[in-house]
Amino acid sequence: MELEAKFSVPDEQTFQQLLATGSLGAFRLGEPSLVQVHDRYLDTLEGALRQQGYALRLRRENGRHIASVKGLGDASGAMHHREEYEVELPGALPPE
Repeated sequence: MELEAKFSVPDEQTFQQLLATGSLGAFRLGEPSLVQVHDRYLDTLEGALRQQGYALRLRRENGRHIASVKGLGDASGAMHHREEYEVELPGALPPE
């Protein structure tokens, strides 16, 4: 189960304040870092996964390749939760 907090930062000043803070509500924040991520979402031509409420994502991050199947899930305020299954792949694979 994926549990994710999603926030919208309204302006640069607020962003800088968030970078300087050590916590956000009950959550302790670590050091900020920059990560480059490349995501591709795949489905059949008919959109069979989406029609059943799922998404298939292939992610490349820091030389790792990860396949994720995600459900639609639910949201309450900033908190989102949904089914998620992940597997690390040995490398980049073609969609088939």
